[in-house]
Amino acid sequence: RRSSDLNGAAYYYVVSGVGPAGEGGNSSEVSATLNAATISVPNFGFETPVTTNYVYNPTGGSWTFNGTVGNGSGITTNGSAFTASNVAAPQGNQVAFLQKTGSFSQTLSGFAPGGVYTITFSAANRATLNYNRVQSWNVQIDSAIKASFSNKPTTYADYTATFTASATSHTLSMVGTGSSGFDTTVFIDNIRITGATLPAPTGLGATTVSSSQINLTWSASSGATGYSLKRSTSSGGPYTQVANVAGTSCADTASLATGTTYYYVVSAINPVGAGANSSEASATTFAAVQQW
Repeated sequence: RRSSDLNGAAYYYVVSGVGPAGEGGNSSEVSATLNAATISVPNFGFETPVTTNYVYNPTGGSWTFNGTVGNGSGITTNGSAFTASNVAAPQGNQVAFLQKTGSFSQTLSGFAPGGVYTITFSAANRATLNYNRVQSWNVQIDSAIKASFSNKPTTYADYTATFTASATSHTLSMVGTGSSGFDTTVFIDNIRITGATLPAPTGLGATTVSSSQINLTWSASSGATGYSLKRSTSSGGPYTQVANVAGTSCADTASLATGTTYYYVVSAINPVGAGANSSEASATTFAAVQQW
């Protein structure tokens, strides 16, 4: 990936061979659209390594666990000495446990600097009698606290924390802040991170200029760094990107046929990527005899 590439923009590629006689013909075209809207979280459900009970500070997975036995973190399976009184894990068969002041962390990549991201995870307090005191913990990004929780329910619920990325990689940590005088444990599972894209732009209009040009305008979207204009010869698509522009207008002159109706949508781009498509607008190029 090049540093100038734009999240939310489609890029089209061909390849050709070069030999002593020169360059050959181009291959068929392929395309790809960059985005940073969904961040990959390896071992998001704590299914690795596999345990038949519970284990403190496990190795062999992507998370780093810290703490000591009785005041630490690790992985436990359904029906273990830790989880026997709780319902099953919401994702897979295993969960992470965060006990007293234990912690676990992982460095993740793929963020778009300036993008706003939401961390979503499932959590439930330990339900075992005499071990079910309230656990509290912080969600941290690069050691900065982004949200604090104090959990009592022993059934799983989703919790969220939001932050703005400042780099392409960040370290996510769950850090226990429970009392060291009592056994306080929370189970955490199914960690997901998504970036916020912008709503669909409004006010898209299409105006025919000639047999080879259609002008498009739309209303500005707050927070947009650019716009992706797409078109189709069929209402409802599929659409092909024809331009990426910084402003709220575009003159489409890209291989338009005379007397043909084209259908357009536009999406707003922010650092995370392209948002939803706008409502469709259409215009028909003039036939050759209509030009004056």
